[in-house]
Amino acid sequence: MFKMLNSNPRFFCFSHIPKTAGTTFISVLERNFYGKLHRTSHGFYEKKLQPEQISWALNQGENHLRCLAGHSVSANLPFEHPDYDVIGITIIRDPIDRLISEYFYLQKMGFKKFVQKDWNGFLDEIAQSTPDTFFWNTQYRFLGLPINEFAKRINVGNLFVIPQHRFDEGLLLLQKRFFEFRDISYVSQNINPSRRDGFECPSWFIEKCMAQDVELFDVACRAFDSQLDNAFGERLTAAITAHRAQCFRRKVVKEPLRKLISRLNSLFMRW
Repeated sequence: MFKMLNSNPRFFCFSHIPKTAGTTFISVLERNFYGKLHRTSHGFYEKKLQPEQISWALNQGENHLRCLAGHSVSANLPFEHPDYDVIGITIIRDPIDRLISEYFYLQKMGFKKFVQKDWNGFLDEIAQSTPDTFFWNTQYRFLGLPINEFAKRINVGNLFVIPQHRFDEGLLLLQKRFFEFRDISYVSQNINPSRRDGFECPSWFIEKCMAQDVELFDVACRAFDSQLDNAFGERLTAAITAHRAQCFRRKVVKEPLRKLISRLNSLFMRW
């Protein structure tokens, strides 16, 4: 059951886990929170923002920001803030698919350490490293919550979690729950391959390096299925069809037009 929303303004915090459609989702945030969104620095190798830091920022008098997003944002948030209804959002992905996507991304970026290793060599190196290595339970460590706390926050409505393979349904549910998400159409960005033939993770690797990510993903999917059924029921198919039509119009009409206007403005600025 979701918590009763109070009269405080909502403040959204998006925890961007790498290779989970986060770049596409941030484009939705930028459109809906235009001028009220702050994107943090890259954050891969920086410490996560602590709840106290976010609370401090919210306590600085009148605050026009309504959304914080980035890799350095976790799901460990000041949910009990007295003046803001803090809502966490994240997208999580099947752990194997996420790791495969990361592997191809690193190869595409030309990192020598990864270009020179085949898939099995990549897995072996991860397994031989320590549990604090980036690739061990990546999503669990990025979110920074124990699994029981993660489940609790979802159930009471503090944390909104979208399974990446249900991205469209997640956007529809987000729009239904929060009026701030008026336009959820998008054009996919920064896409890398998902699972391919011959690219699997052996069971020993999953048990050693992904056990918490697997449990986290299972908890999120079960909660999401229940939320979606309660919100839409038999109306879901029609809602998805209409949403995808809006995405198609954005791709073939709105985005090309926006880019054209941007180019024209750039030319005019040079005169």
